[in-house]
Order: sequence, then structure tokens, then C-alpha cells
Amino acid sequence: MDELLNQEREARSQNDQERMIIVYKKIMENCKSDIERIQICKLLGKRKGLIKPAFKNLISYLIEIFTNQTSSKEILIDLLEKFLSEVINGKIFLEEERICVTNLLKKTYESKKEYLSALNSILIPIETFSTVQEKSIIEYQLEQLRLSNFVQDWIKGDIIIKKIRMRYFKETNDLELERLFYQRANDFYIGQEKFLEVSEKFRLLKNFKNELGTVNFKINFDKENYENDESRKYKMENVILSSFFCIIALYENERENFYKRREILLKSNLEDDYNLIEIKEILKIFLSSDIITYENLKNIFKIFPFANIYNEKIINSINEHNFFVVQKYFKTISLNQLSSIINMSVEECVSKICFMVNNNLIDCKIDQRKEMVQFKIPKVEWKESVGCVLNRLVKANYLIHNEIIENEEEFQ
Repeated sequence: MDELLNQEREARSQNDQERMIIVYKKIMENCKSDIERIQICKLLGKRKGLIKPAFKNLISYLIEIFTNQTSSKEILIDLLEKFLSEVINGKIFLEEERICVTNLLKKTYESKKEYLSALNSILIPIETFSTVQEKSIIEYQLEQLRLSNFVQDWIKGDIIIKKIRMRYFKETNDLELERLFYQRANDFYIGQEKFLEVSEKFRLLKNFKNELGTVNFKINFDKENYENDESRKYKMENVILSSFFCIIALYENERENFYKRREILLKSNLEDDYNLIEIKEILKIFLSSDIITYENLKNIFKIFPFANIYNEKIINSINEHNFFVVQKYFKTISLNQLSSIINMSVEECVSKICFMVNNNLIDCKIDQRKEMVQFKIPKVEWKESVGCVLNRLVKANYLIHNEIIENEEEFQ
């Protein structure tokens, strides 16, 4: 071993990369155990004048030895973790090797069905890596997101999804990776019950070719709608799913600009040629100022076999819509009447009103003694109502005037 270390010193002083690679391999072959290899490698990595390409080659060589010669998964995990902490971590020129080893750790943990450990093994700040291609960084982040979704760690998922640089997709036109991002993001937002985000992502997924991916939800609709055209079927599935998640989206879960975004999505899906007629009828109801009953949405359960899972969300969405309809047509209403119309108990009604008042969605007061709800119509709405009436009067006057002129001409 001493002779080999002297050869290593000579090769390093002469900056002889090819000779250094050969010497490194001989040193590793002379080691009696994998632990000794890691210890020697740690010492070699601290030498002055280190030839980095040769050392990178040594790291790859050791990774190959560990994976091919270690039969026990537990021993392999211990070796890789020791290798990471003592040799690889903290060295910028070994960032690619760090990705490789952490991916090996992740796969080993997954093969043991230890998914939380698999996630923790790849939770490294890859967005700070400067020697790795951005495509590799995005792929790694999407794998982090996949595992955080799988173990339902939504806090980590939220952090990861915010770190992904969205401009990359526009700059590179990497459609396959962009589609994968939207799918991973949808899994995250479904877990968070942010269904408006899910709806928006499905509309974006519609624009991709069906060869790049498939829809993970089962939908029942006749083949006549797409006539064995798989591309049309893929687009229809995404539009239909966008409609469903838009319908069940609630303000409570995603508040930023919620109602404006939801209205745009409802209208976009209503006007989309790839949508089903039955779904369009439901979208029309949600865009109207009519009271919705549970019976109005019976087709949802025929089209979406999984809709029963979201039954409570569907009911809440109906109730929220009906609440705004009541506010539009009533200045005062009893709590009993309101609870009957929006299908809630009186206590739930009071709680809902308090929530909406606190979030500046409505302006109303509850008279607990009389059990009455008083809605205050904004001045802007009064102005708009008066303006609407005046416009109609002007139009009616114009039509009457034209009718009088026509009658006078006929009389003459």
C-alpha cells in the first residue's frame, strides 16, 4: 500500500491524470473491505493538488463496486450513506456523483418499501447545484415531489413545488418534462384539496399530445364522442376532469382571486368543443343565478365513478352557490328559510355566514333575537341596477318611437 501511495503522490505532482486513474484503482483493489476503501478515498480527497477528473472517476468506480458486490440492502444503505457523508458531500465538483448516490439510496429504500426514508435520502438542496444541467435538476425535483406526494408530506411538497423554476419549460420547450410537472403538481394539489389549481392544470394538460402521457382517472363516456381517435379522447378526458374539479372547488381552500379564476374556468370548459353535453349543462347551472339541487348533478356520478369520494365537496359547492343566489335576491331572510334553501343546519349557516363576512365575501348581519339575516347590497350594485333600468327605459323608448313612426307612415 505504501508503494501505491508513493505512486499516487508522484502522479499528483506531475498532474498525470491517466496514471492517477490506474493508481487509484490499484489502491482500491488492495483494500480489504469497503469501509477501508471509503476511509482511503476520504484521505485521498483531501490531498493538495487533487486531480479532480481522476477523483471523479474513482468515485464512479467505487459506486459500481458497492452496487455490484453488496448483496445485502441494509449493508448497501450503510455504505452509501457513509460514502456520502465522508467523501462526497460538500464538494462542488462531485455534485453529479451526489445525485447518483442519493438516487441509488432512494431506489434501495423503495425496494424495501421504506418510502419516507427514500424521500429523506433525496431531500438535498439541488436547486443550488451549479455544475449540474438544469434538466437534471428539474427531473430530480419532480422525483422529490413524487415521493412527498406518495407519503402525503404536503409541507415538503409545497416547499419543493415552489422551488421548481417554471421558466425552464418555456425556455427549452421540454414538453415531456412540463407534462410530468403538471401531473405531479395535480397529485399534490388534489392532496391539498386545491381543486381550482387541479382544474387549471388539467386544461393545460389538454394541450399536450396523448403520446406523452395518460389520464389517471376513470371516466365513463361513449366511444361515439371520440370515434376511436385517441388524441381526441385524451383532450376530452382532460377537459372533463377540469370541469369536475372546477365544480367542486371551494373558496375556503384557495382564496387568492378565487371567484374570478373559477368563473373563467367554468366559461372556458363550457365553451370547449371537447367537453360533454351533460357536463356543459352542469356548468351552465353553476354560472347561472338559479338555486341548484343535488338532483341537478346526478350525471356527475354516472360520468365519474370516483365522484362518491368527493360527495361532501359536491354538496358544499352546491351550498356555496345557493348562498350567493340567496344574497342576490333577498335583502332579509330568516335563518330557518336560509338553512332550508342551502341545505344546511342553522348552526352551519351561522358558521358559514361568519366565515364569509370575515373574509369580506359578503356584507350582512345576523339578528340573533329575531333569527333574521340582513344582507347589505353594495352601493356599486345599486348604481349598476339603476343604470341597467335606465338603459332599458331608453331602449324601450326608442322602440316605441320607431313603432309610432311606422304606424304614422302606414296611416298616411
